[in-house]
Amino acid sequence: MKKYFLIVLSLLFLNVTKSNAQEVFGTVDYDYTSDWVKIYNRATYLTKEEKEREAMTSRNWTPNAEKMKLFFDGTGSYYTYESQDAGSPGGYSWQKADYFITRDFTTNMLTEIHNVQGRTFTVVDSIRAPKWKVLNELKDIGGYMCMKATTYDDVKKQNVTAWFCADIPVSIGPEQYTGLPGLILEISVDDDAVLITAKRIDLKVKPEIPKLSAKKLKGKKSKMADFNNFITQHLKDSAYKHEFAWGLRY
Repeated sequence: MKKYFLIVLSLLFLNVTKSNAQEVFGTVDYDYTSDWVKIYNRATYLTKEEKEREAMTSRNWTPNAEKMKLFFDGTGSYYTYESQDAGSPGGYSWQKADYFITRDFTTNMLTEIHNVQGRTFTVVDSIRAPKWKVLNELKDIGGYMCMKATTYDDVKKQNVTAWFCADIPVSIGPEQYTGLPGLILEISVDDDAVLITAKRIDLKVKPEIPKLSAKKLKGKKSKMADFNNFITQHLKDSAYKHEFAWGLRY
C-alpha cells in the first residue's frame, strides 16, 4: 500500500511539471477565520487567569471571516485582501494594513509586503517551499477532491495542515503556503486556531494578475530570513512583556 501511495504521489508531482505545457489559471476566494479562544490558549506566556479572561471576552464576539483572494496563471500569482477596506456592523470602516504576496514562476522569485505595528517590510527573495509531509487522506472541498499534507512552522512554532487538489496542478495556495503538487484549497493552523478555506473557485476565466505599485514597493527591501528574524524577536519581546504579539498574522 505504501509503495502504491508513493507511485501516486510521484505522478502528482509529474502532473504539476506537465502543467507548464497546458496553462492552468483562475481565481480563488478564501475565508480566513480566527478562533481567538484557541489562539489565546496557545499563548504559553499568558497565565491561566489571563487565558480565561481573554477566552470569555472572545466567546461574546463573533468576527466575520476575512475575505482573501488569490489570482494565478502560468506565470505567477497574487494574493491579498478581497477588499482593502474592513467594515463593522455599525458601518465604520478603516484601511487595512498592507498585505500582498506575489510569486513570479518564471524567475522563481517572490515579493511580499507586510505591515507589522506600523512598520512595512518589502520582502524580495527566491521562492522556498515548506517541508511538507503528504498523507494518504482525502477530503472534498467545494466539489474538489483534496489530499492532506502537514508541516511545522519553525518561526511561529505552529502545526500546519494543508488540503491540496492535484486536479488543479499549480504549486501555490493562500498566505505564504506553496510547494505542493496541486492548488491548496484549505489551511488549518494549530487545529483550526486559524482556518483558511476556499469558498469560490473560478478556473474558467484567465485573470489579469495585479501588479504591486511602485508606491507599495518603496522603502528598504529585505530577505525572508530578515523578516523571519524580526518575527522571532517580536514574539520573544511580546512574551517577555506578557503581551499578545499583535500585528502578526497568526
